[in-house]
Amino acid sequence: MTQINPYLTFNGNCEVAFRYYQSVFGGKFSYVKRYSQLPAEYKISGAYKNKILNIALPINEGCTLIGGDANPAYGGVAFGKNITLSVNASSKDDANKIFNTLSIGGKVFLPMDEMFWGAYSGMCEDRFGMNWMINFETNK
Repeated sequence: MTQINPYLTFNGNCEVAFRYYQSVFGGKFSYVKRYSQLPAEYKISGAYKNKILNIALPINEGCTLIGGDANPAYGGVAFGKNITLSVNASSKDDANKIFNTLSIGGKVFLPMDEMFWGAYSGMCEDRFGMNWMINFETNK
């Protein structure tokens, strides 16, 4: 089953925001990864290594709030561009179909590919300016 979750991007205060959201919704973080955990080929400055790469807070059985701090190498994120819809596809073929269709007339930021965290993933902006992250977990 395909599932869509909101992905919120922050300019360095993701952890503070997600601790607040946790106080509002309750629950435990199901995933926390920091920039310091990236493979060595990713060059992240010392001041940013403890920032959040990805964090997930399940809200209920059908929705997970996901977030991270913007990579400083790409600059900050502007208000209005800080929300991405994260699609968990049911198969690799489904992921490709969704990504290829959404990216028509838009911009591809990260082509669909196998990622180091065990997923087949890509990122794009659709022709209406909405940000999408398509993901199929290959390590399940």
